[in-house]
Amino acid sequence: MKNGIRFTLKPKQRPKLAQKIGKILGTAPNYERVPSCAYDIAGYRLDKEGVLHIPEGVAVEMVEHLIRQLRECGFQDDAEFTEEVPMQQDKLTIAVPRACLTDTALENLQKIITNKQTLFQKAFQTDSTEVEITEEKINFAWFPYTEDGDEIAAYTQFITGLCDMAKDAKRVSSKPTETDNDKYAFRCFLLRLGFIGNEYKTARKILLRNLTGNSAFRYEK
Repeated sequence: MKNGIRFTLKPKQRPKLAQKIGKILGTAPNYERVPSCAYDIAGYRLDKEGVLHIPEGVAVEMVEHLIRQLRECGFQDDAEFTEEVPMQQDKLTIAVPRACLTDTALENLQKIITNKQTLFQKAFQTDSTEVEITEEKINFAWFPYTEDGDEIAAYTQFITGLCDMAKDAKRVSSKPTETDNDKYAFRCFLLRLGFIGNEYKTARKILLRNLTGNSAFRYEK
């Protein structure tokens, strides 16, 4: 899939497109004003010509999900879904650009992962929460392979929130978290990541479904 997708837009339709992309990705668009007049949306850039530039390393499945959602809203584009996915693939990898995290933020990210490792492994049914770091991107090969749009969106929003937390954190403990109610503990963590309100209801359900316990109460009544 090409890195730039051109949308056919009517006058004054570009801000609406930027807002819709932001809603799907779970983040607010940032308008950069002149001279670029571009919108930055979690690394995606919508330029003044209506071309959406895709960040390097983003999973093809996520881009396809994004474009399909936009098409359902009436936006027209020139994207072609031609890349094949191996039939035996059993992992979905979410990637973010390496440049989006400073060395300090990356260190914070590693500490957060160590702190929540057991919860993450249970939630995503994975044996490993290691991240692969290259010069260009950071890969999170944690998730079961899926072509379901809601699941891909939930996993992508989770990684986006995790990276935002790492960027904003001042003090982070790497001491592993111990809990006797996994679902409640992970729900609280999701709320810290910004999974609040009805717009994240489906994502919360997907991310919590493999955990045991009561998500509403820490201790059973």
